[in-house]
Amino acid sequence: MLKPEKFRQGRRAVLFAAALFSIIPLAVTAEESTSDGDTVVVTVNGRGISQTELLLFAHSENRSVDLADPQAQALLIQEYIGRELFSQDAVARKMDKLAMVKLSIENQRRRVLADAVIAQLLIDTPVSEDQITTFYRDKFVNRGKEYKTSNILVDSEKRAKAIIAELDGGADFTLLANRSAADSEAVNGGALEWMRLTSMPESYAKAVLATKVGAYHNSAVQTKFGWHVIKVDETRKIEPPPLQSIRAQIVTALQQEQVMAYHSKLFEKAKIEVAGETE
Repeated sequence: MLKPEKFRQGRRAVLFAAALFSIIPLAVTAEESTSDGDTVVVTVNGRGISQTELLLFAHSENRSVDLADPQAQALLIQEYIGRELFSQDAVARKMDKLAMVKLSIENQRRRVLADAVIAQLLIDTPVSEDQITTFYRDKFVNRGKEYKTSNILVDSEKRAKAIIAELDGGADFTLLANRSAADSEAVNGGALEWMRLTSMPESYAKAVLATKVGAYHNSAVQTKFGWHVIKVDETRKIEPPPLQSIRAQIVTALQQEQVMAYHSKLFEKAKIEVAGETE
């Protein structure tokens, strides 16, 4: 018996791809189109092709087509006629009976059915405004601070300690940085760009947190780049982007969470056996 943990990550990656590229087109089609009484736009060797079939074809090719535009519709119809003629020819030659062709058709059938379930799930349980605002608050509003620091980078602890001793004696940090630093920031008095703590090496971030604004850290700090003498110049709150500018991204993220929760439920209930796998 396969334990769910073993294949969960790989299966989730596949399902995410299906959710991202198939959910929205299928959801729109499921809500807004039906096959009953659908308009037939062209007939090929007696088989009628409807507007909905054309739309599904366009969506499967990841294309957006306005069927109200005569030129766009004509181009899509011509392309679909070619696909239909090849398909009819394959059936006439009994190629639909070939084992690999049958397997490919069955795989495509499973994909369409899986996408349909996902689309219906999102129609039945739409993302709410409360979910959007909560996600925005948790992920974007409470994001902590950014820090602007100056840095004198040297190649040894001895040199770094000597610089700190000069600072203790009243020397100017900027002048020392321009004179002593080995990195390209020296020409700016060691000034660095605004950074989050997560963007800094761990030891550097710890020193920044332990240092007051306007002060320099009282000991040398080592990272993979060398030895640092650090000064904290400013801090500021990280301002979140406007909700409306990232609303679509939030909705997509919440939909992914819904799909993954449903996937996990199905996975836990399933009996899955993989050849060669043991307990």
